[in-house]
Amino acid sequence: MSPAMANRDIRARAKLFKAPCLLPRRKCTLWTKPYMVRPALVKRHFGNGLRLLGLSPIMHRPNYYLVWVDNRWDIDGDELRDALDSIWEAIGDEFGSRPADDQGTYRWPEEDSGDGCHWWEATAEDVLFKRVLSKMRTTA
Repeated sequence: MSPAMANRDIRARAKLFKAPCLLPRRKCTLWTKPYMVRPALVKRHFGNGLRLLGLSPIMHRPNYYLVWVDNRWDIDGDELRDALDSIWEAIGDEFGSRPADDQGTYRWPEEDSGDGCHWWEATAEDVLFKRVLSKMRTTA
């Protein structure tokens, strides 16, 4: 699939949901162990908002946020690193923030980025599996 077609597929799947929201549960694997997670789709866009990134707080992996960022940014470069504070602020605004001194149980998808994060360029499968998409279309 060409990058342009892949991007259209990602956008089409994301448009099925009204951000900010949690997406349907999906299975993720972290260090060979399977987990069920509900990705959180962030409403606010950064830059031109044409590239979807997965962003996962280190202490809460494999949970992740999906964030629209500028497609001209090098995702390993300074532009994204410079935008991270604004991205985390938007996540806190949209989903709530965990107070720094809170030692209680963490509640996904509240923002808790104090221990860092990792990110990747999201695929359509990070948004919604095809089999779930098919079920949604048949029940609609």
